[in-house]
Amino acid sequence: MSPLVFSYRYHGWMQDLDLLRLTASEPLSLTEEYKLQQAWCDDEDKLDDPSLAEIEVMIAEAGNRGRGFGKEATAIMMHFGMRTLGIKTFQAKIGVGNHPSLYMFRNFAFEEVARSEVFQEVILQRTVTSEWQSWLQTTLGSITEESYTESQARRTARVML
Repeated sequence: MSPLVFSYRYHGWMQDLDLLRLTASEPLSLTEEYKLQQAWCDDEDKLDDPSLAEIEVMIAEAGNRGRGFGKEATAIMMHFGMRTLGIKTFQAKIGVGNHPSLYMFRNFAFEEVARSEVFQEVILQRTVTSEWQSWLQTTLGSITEESYTESQARRTARVML
């Protein structure tokens, strides 16, 4: 999906009052969305710890919530982060009223490390251990990693058949 199409779609999703509440977001105009994204991209003062990943997942379409897609996407992102990026700690910042998300991350054995009354959010964290990595792999079952190029080539070959 192109960034322009994504921005329009994302902006449309973020007009949903339930989604705004669940993500602790404020309604923004499309221009404001663009400015925020650009400012984040241009920020050279980001203080990032390469072994710590802040993980977020949003199931924007209401009809797709509660069907396990968030759990699957989160597990796959964490697997990729550990295996490919060397992530040692995952952190999730979740609105105090977002019970489905809090429940999901707690099921992934994340623990509360902080709470912000000002931002009305809970900070959950999970440090990677070999036991937890094995548990996550069992939860995921069988997955196959492939590059985007390999995936596109396989998809094209299927279409040609």
